[in-house]
Amino acid sequence: MKIRSQCSICGNDSFLEKYHFKDYSIFECKKCHFIYRDRILSRKEDESLYDKDYYLNLQKEYFINCLTPNPKDKSRLRDFNKRLDLLEKLLGRNKKIRLLDIGAGTGAFTYLAEKRDWQTVSIEISRFASGIARSKFNVRMYCGEVTDKNFEEKGFDVITLWEAIANIEDTRLLLKTTRNLLNKNGKIAILTTVVDSWLFYIADVIRLLTLGRVTYFVKEGYPIHHANHFSRKNLRNVLKSEGFKVIYTDNVEIPYKYTKLPRSFFPVLVTFGSLAKLFNRTIQVMIIAEKVK
Repeated sequence: MKIRSQCSICGNDSFLEKYHFKDYSIFECKKCHFIYRDRILSRKEDESLYDKDYYLNLQKEYFINCLTPNPKDKSRLRDFNKRLDLLEKLLGRNKKIRLLDIGAGTGAFTYLAEKRDWQTVSIEISRFASGIARSKFNVRMYCGEVTDKNFEEKGFDVITLWEAIANIEDTRLLLKTTRNLLNKNGKIAILTTVVDSWLFYIADVIRLLTLGRVTYFVKEGYPIHHANHFSRKNLRNVLKSEGFKVIYTDNVEIPYKYTKLPRSFFPVLVTFGSLAKLFNRTIQVMIIAEKVK
């Protein structure tokens, strides 16, 4: 097991242990206050986190409507199509768009992009999900990581990281790599959980009020699958420092129907989410940034 010796963003080697769980800890950089997992997972460990059980059991509610091109509930596909509409608006509909989807899961998003005549390449570390992408969605899928030396694709108009940037160990290497793969004025689109949200705050209050006995909600926010935990500010800052200019931001709440939460909670959560959006304290943020000189 390799322990991270410096901050994933600023490189500082001084940190505080913010949370300690049974099998890993969460550190906070003393200099830039970026939050990250203490362990650096090996490729084998990363792959094992995203096995068949992850898609069919652990995250069943989230992926159940992305296992086939024609699910009964098409709400996830409608959400993906809205993202494609937005990207087409920013990129222009008068050209054949070339897309790289990193952390593509089962390939549902790239499948919908191809239906719009986009040229697509997908990358996914999970062998199980990659298999579904090839067999069910018939998309071009590279099983591995974008930083692999034998990944030689380039010349993309847009690169998407839908709920994937937090899962990748080296943020700066990732952004340097994606920037080099983009065409001039190419775009990177990111959707990720952010720690400057009310739900993270509430989870920590529960931990404090129970004198550290109830850590379930905190651990849900900092799962072992996530190497890095962004705030809105440090995500924008690292994009800027790696040669990107933010051109679009949207505060997003997780669609609660894709979680394990009881449906009786939904009315309160929807109201809560509307207020969080108003005050820029949603659980997620979508950022689209453009490559600059």
